[in-house]
Amino acid sequence: MAVVAISYCLAGHLSLLLAVPPGYATAIWPSAGIALAATLLYGSRIWPAIWVGSLAVNLWTSFDGVAAGDLAVIAAVALIAAGASLQAVIAAWLLRRFGVWPHSLQNGKTVTRFLLIGGPVACTVNASIGATSLLMAGLIDSGEFGFNWLNWWVGDAIGVTVITPLALIWSGAMGSFWRRRAATVTVPSSIALAAAIALFLIASNREQSRIQSEFRDTAYNIESAIKTELNIIIATLGGIQSFFASSQSVDADEFRIFSRRALTENPELLALSFNRHVPHAQRAAYEQNADTSLRLRFTERNASGQLIRAQHRDHYTVVQFIEPFASNRTALGLDVGFDPARKDAIQRARNTGHPAATSMLQLVQSDTTEPGLLIFAPIYTTAEIPQTIVKRQNNIVGYAVGVILIKELLETAIAGLRLDHVSLELYDNTDIDNTQLLTTWGIDGNALSLLSSDRSLTFAGREWRVSIGANAEYVALHRAPGLIMILTIGLVLCGLLGAFNLILTGNERREALRASRDVLTGLANRSEFERRLRNALISCKSQHAQHVFAYCDLDRFKIVNDTAGHQAGDDLLKTVAGLLRARLRDRDTIARLGGDEFGLLLEHCPIEKARDIAEKICQDIFNFHFTWNDHTFRIGISIGVVALTATDDDITDIMTRADTACYMAKDRGRNRVHVVRPENAPPRNRKSDLQRVTELQARIKNNELLIYQQPIHALDQLQQKPIAHELLLRIPGTDSQVSPPAGMISLAEKHGIITKIDRWVLRSCLRKHEQLCTDGSRININLSAASLNDASFVDFIHKEFEHSNMAPDRLCFEITESAAIQNLDSTLRTMEQIKRLGCEFALDDFGAGVASFRNLDKLPVSWVKIDGHLIQEVASDPATRAMIQAIQHVADSMGIATIAEWVSDDALLAPLQDIGVGYVQGFAIGRPEPCENLNNDSGEITHPNIAAGVGT
Repeated sequence: MAVVAISYCLAGHLSLLLAVPPGYATAIWPSAGIALAATLLYGSRIWPAIWVGSLAVNLWTSFDGVAAGDLAVIAAVALIAAGASLQAVIAAWLLRRFGVWPHSLQNGKTVTRFLLIGGPVACTVNASIGATSLLMAGLIDSGEFGFNWLNWWVGDAIGVTVITPLALIWSGAMGSFWRRRAATVTVPSSIALAAAIALFLIASNREQSRIQSEFRDTAYNIESAIKTELNIIIATLGGIQSFFASSQSVDADEFRIFSRRALTENPELLALSFNRHVPHAQRAAYEQNADTSLRLRFTERNASGQLIRAQHRDHYTVVQFIEPFASNRTALGLDVGFDPARKDAIQRARNTGHPAATSMLQLVQSDTTEPGLLIFAPIYTTAEIPQTIVKRQNNIVGYAVGVILIKELLETAIAGLRLDHVSLELYDNTDIDNTQLLTTWGIDGNALSLLSSDRSLTFAGREWRVSIGANAEYVALHRAPGLIMILTIGLVLCGLLGAFNLILTGNERREALRASRDVLTGLANRSEFERRLRNALISCKSQHAQHVFAYCDLDRFKIVNDTAGHQAGDDLLKTVAGLLRARLRDRDTIARLGGDEFGLLLEHCPIEKARDIAEKICQDIFNFHFTWNDHTFRIGISIGVVALTATDDDITDIMTRADTACYMAKDRGRNRVHVVRPENAPPRNRKSDLQRVTELQARIKNNELLIYQQPIHALDQLQQKPIAHELLLRIPGTDSQVSPPAGMISLAEKHGIITKIDRWVLRSCLRKHEQLCTDGSRININLSAASLNDASFVDFIHKEFEHSNMAPDRLCFEITESAAIQNLDSTLRTMEQIKRLGCEFALDDFGAGVASFRNLDKLPVSWVKIDGHLIQEVASDPATRAMIQAIQHVADSMGIATIAEWVSDDALLAPLQDIGVGYVQGFAIGRPEPCENLNNDSGEITHPNIAAGVGT
């Protein structure tokens, strides 16, 4: 019994080193296998030894709680030990009850029943008792119960499937046949167990790294959100600066109108004010001004916070305008320079010419004890900031001032973020010797932070630090149960593989031989190729060998399949396989990876040599003419070439990089080679992104994207036919629904396939324009930055026009300003070339960016589409209306027509017409409709009959 107890305890302690925090369950628990083997050999009387062994290992693990006399922990440990004993007794009884034991376990049926009953079935006992005990003891919460139960169950099941057969074999209980072959069974089973442990460690580390990475992303998002909110405030003050700089005089009513929107949209802003700089010599004039609206009584606050007459000073910084006025009436005339903290910020703002913030203050405007601060933005007599301190001091007019509640600032900034079980502390580190805690959020004194991150913020002359923490519940919430589930199933299969190795060896070898070849071409299949690719990676690490992987995809194969049939396609694939084989050495591997895709593994081959081989393959395929039933087809092949390095670990990453390189070759004209060298290899992407890219590529390849059209009308001729239709891309989904392509577009831009979408849409438009817009109106197509900077795109447009009878002047490309200015010189060249073809350009989302007016005169556009966010507020917000009027005025002066986007309500039409906007687009004018009139015989545009109603 002592041996069983000690073995159980030691094996369990080693296994607990694999536990994933926070939690106490581990994915591999050999002690369960030891317990079952002992019970089968010695009967149920061995249960006390199992109980003692389990009690010892759990006391060892929970020593702190036991030493502190925590009765809940001690009770949980005792219950877990009882569950381990009960599980072994029940498993042994079931195996005897169903006639599985005693047995020599020499056939697959008996082995399967033995492992299923002793492992997954019986192991539910201690998983349930153990996880429940931890929950009742408060060692885990309800959110962690499922994860711990699953890990517990899998750990025990692996222990039984791997350890129990080995223990029985070495004990001699299963007969001389197994004793003679004990080593044969032990070696692969031990390797399987070691592999399972290694796999779990890798997965565990990756999971922890993923959670930490997500936490870092969360910390970055928090930092960015706070920075954004601070920038909004700075921008608001900048607006006040510009307001005063652009006006000879500003009165209280004008200041109130200008400030109202900023105060409404920014709850952290308690007040906005204009504080005038007044030399002492001018004090009397202000205090005795005949105009009562300009008369100010200069005041300051004493130590008790009461308003008193301001003391004599060389100059004053007095509140002349302030909003909201009702709650700040007494602040008029207040000289804020009486306070040292405020005075310091005022001087820094005046001398530097940039906004300056105070340290933490107790605000008189706030009815809470929460601290706040003031930001002073200097306003000078000149629009430009004077170049020297002396000139800035002599030309100061006053300051735009924002009064901010720090807690509101933090809460507003993070309002849109998911921050469950995350805590924040905001510090002012400007004075290193006197760090100030500004505010906190989500602090739970009873929760220990497992993750932490400090982020620095610099704004308005202050240095802030946000300290971010996450507790155990955060880790549990962000753990990926699906990944753990897949991992644990893999571990179970690994254990089964070790137990079944002698029974299944012969069949596995025959199946492996048959499974290694592609039936059609006789080449290696994907699984065999991946195996060889793994071996190549191993040699890269161990021998510093140089290998290359090439991913090949046939061009225009679908035409052969669709035109001549699948038999012709199969014959073409076999012929191509022969052409590829002829170019490779005997030591190289060629495989059919699926469909019309092939993989080449060039062993001990420099990257330049591999490029030469790939170029020759492209030439061979291009020169080859495939003939079938009097039809001759000319195909091509695009090849992505990737060098294998010692730093590569995952063949999925390698194959993905090669696949991406192959599609880059296709994007650059097909039937060519694109090489990804180790020094400029793209970063590895998350698996979910790769799956989405693959799906998107499949949709493009299979013509599964949808085209909708939305009319654009002249504002004064709404009842007439539209002057244009904008083509909108949609994604088909489930249940006859479609969705806008926002996520797809960003993904396509990220992975370099956005130009494929642009070309798909343009080709579909030009070849089907008569069905797209039957009324003969112009067609607008959105164009990406990548296509604007693609040297071959203009040639593509020209060739497509050659295959279309559409007049170029009926086509207008819509581009965003952000896309245009990414590479402005290249963009201008491309736009001029396209305009020479006869097409026009419209600048989309105009007014959304701060640089719009600066770039408008550089871009050869005929139309400006005013940003929909502005249009939505034209009837309700005077400032927005003024901005649209400015855009219209600039457009009129340049001879550019304007289009209002997002016109969703008839109430928007009147103010737009008053402003002079010429054209409108939106739900109130016409919703996007599917292009139902298209014939699908050419395969250019295909989609089901889906109801409209998806917005722009």
